[in-house]
Amino acid sequence: MHKAAARYEDMNLQHYTDMNAAELILTNPDNAEVQTGMNEVAGKLQNPYIDIYHWAKGEIFDLQAIGNAVKERNKCEAAVKDLEKKKRDTQQDLQDVSAGKKTISTLFKDKSDSANLANKVEGLDREIEAMQKLTDLLTIYLCDKVLISFRKEKLSLYNRILSQIQVVEICNAHALASFWSKVLTIPKVKQAAQVA
Repeated sequence: MHKAAARYEDMNLQHYTDMNAAELILTNPDNAEVQTGMNEVAGKLQNPYIDIYHWAKGEIFDLQAIGNAVKERNKCEAAVKDLEKKKRDTQQDLQDVSAGKKTISTLFKDKSDSANLANKVEGLDREIEAMQKLTDLLTIYLCDKVLISFRKEKLSLYNRILSQIQVVEICNAHALASFWSKVLTIPKVKQAAQVA
């Protein structure tokens, strides 16, 4: 803002005042108070979009974390389905071996392998039960604990961010208003306002 005002006055100085620097308002060398005030205002102003940037970045990370948790829960559910398929295949092999049928998967097996296959089916049953419990636990935890608290936390954080942005904007507006009210007290500015 300071540079734009200085450039504006320099361009108009050449055109309207015949290079008389005493006619300037913001960049008048005799009025160091205004230049100091401009520099102070520039130092006081804060960018509210920095807060928004950091908030949005944090929100993206949080959403990715929730997405990853849901993916892991889905992997557990897919593992249950895979184990159930293995169990069905093993049970079919057990039935084929018991009946004496020869298939591609039972080609090198005989009735003595039935006990092994029965043990494998029991092991798969235990794995399915454990994996299903884990899937149910993750589902309940994500739905009842994580997502509910996530939503409450995000709404609260959103309200705080909006409040912070308002505070920063109000402080910026106050600093600018104070500066421009000082500029309006300069005699040349008062004189120009009376002429208009």
